[in-house]
Amino acid sequence: MSANNDLAVSPAPTGEVPPQPSAGEQQTRPRPLKGKALAQAILKSEFNIDQKLKSVNSMPFINRTAVRNFLLEHAKATRPHNKFRRVSEETLRDIHEAVRQMLIARVHRTPSKGRTM
Repeated sequence: MSANNDLAVSPAPTGEVPPQPSAGEQQTRPRPLKGKALAQAILKSEFNIDQKLKSVNSMPFINRTAVRNFLLEHAKATRPHNKFRRVSEETLRDIHEAVRQMLIARVHRTPSKGRTM
């Protein structure tokens, strides 16, 4: 075998290499906006309204406190051996999405006659 490096693997070309920050600089990417900051940015850019919002309800179709209490009480009654103490945000998001989908299905299911759903 020869001693030359003909079989050396070179990194695959990936396009242009972004410039590296110098020793004193830190490269920071802006974080994507979400929640209240996103709503304020939309108000400012689309409607030229510079107003601070108090809060944005991310789950308008459910009462989070009532859902938490119901789930914990139901779990306590039906599964006394489990000691559930908390309800995750993921569970609340799933329940909110299920309620939202149920409302959408109800609108599609309702006949177009009349004015009352």
